[in-house]
Amino acid sequence: MIKRRLEVCYTALQAIYYASCAFMCGYGSYILVSIGYDSATVGIILSSACLLSFVVNPFIANLSDRSKKYNIFTIGNIIAWVSFFLCIYASFQSIVSIKTTISFILLRASVSVIEPFINSIPGKLEENGVEIKFGVGRSIGSLSYAIFSTIAGFLTEIYPYQIVYVLNIAAYIIAILTYFFLKRSYNALPEAIEREKEETITYSEFVKRHSIFIALCVALVGIYVGYVMVDNLMILIIDNVNGTESEMGLILGIKALVEIPIIFFYDKLEKRFSNEVLLKVAAFGFAIKSLLMYLAKSTTLMFVAQVFQPFGLALMVPSFVSFINRIMDKKEAVRGQSLFVMAQILSTIIATLCGGKIASAYSVSAMLLFAFTVNIISSIAFCLLLKKCK
Repeated sequence: MIKRRLEVCYTALQAIYYASCAFMCGYGSYILVSIGYDSATVGIILSSACLLSFVVNPFIANLSDRSKKYNIFTIGNIIAWVSFFLCIYASFQSIVSIKTTISFILLRASVSVIEPFINSIPGKLEENGVEIKFGVGRSIGSLSYAIFSTIAGFLTEIYPYQIVYVLNIAAYIIAILTYFFLKRSYNALPEAIEREKEETITYSEFVKRHSIFIALCVALVGIYVGYVMVDNLMILIIDNVNGTESEMGLILGIKALVEIPIIFFYDKLEKRFSNEVLLKVAAFGFAIKSLLMYLAKSTTLMFVAQVFQPFGLALMVPSFVSFINRIMDKKEAVRGQSLFVMAQILSTIIATLCGGKIASAYSVSAMLLFAFTVNIISSIAFCLLLKKCK
């Protein structure tokens, strides 16, 4: 009965988290533009939010792994409460100002800060004999993102931009309640309280013990840079092959849909194939898709390229989360998951800064060639490091 409650709560938490991502990530620029920020300032604000979360993530993760008083459920709930109040405050900021800017940056950064705690929950529960299927929860999260993005899009045509904040406030209320039930169910497990008292290690010791893993995360940054560059500047690529906005929408829709099955059935895939094999497939899945995007002279090959989406991002996320939970001790897991999130954030910052500049200075084809080159080199390095990372 407890296991069933934990499974339901974790799946609900993934769904709510990705609903919040849909609101604050998918519609973040829409909110800022609606308030009155110009496009250049919007880019600066979004980049600032990424930088803040990149800096804050390791400190909060270290606190979680070392604290004997606050576990991942408690800290996750605290972040949810802080985000809830930030969202209420931000919803009342309707003009371009420092207060509006700061409240948005803090709120947007909190989305990335909470992710490592969510990813660490399956590993923590598994220590207590409760196996949670990460893939199922994560696939529901992807589905939730698609559904709530659509809902938000429909509502923003009827109501002012504040409706996005209202939706996000509702999401955080549900997240807070979900964390409450998760923690209560976890504390009902026989050995949970005793496990919280076990020894921890410092961040410097963590870095020393996992130097190869950190190098692996650096290689992951390179893999993601190529992917994010293509994903964020899709409109430029579509224009380059004389495609239309409707074709771009269809490509993005296909990309989201094809991800869901492989994430949903990831746990079964991991039982059949080793985690290392799946990670290697994922690394080169990114590279193959990037190559096809570079070779595309029409939208036809771009549609074909989406076939490799499940073997890239969709496979990498659950594989890497599972890999971290397997190689890390129980009091290191949040720091490990935090490094994964930081790699994604750093790749977004680099891709955003470099992609547009390469396309402007040279061409879209040059940008795609750069994305593929970074992808393939990073994929090779990733696979070589993976053999040494135990």
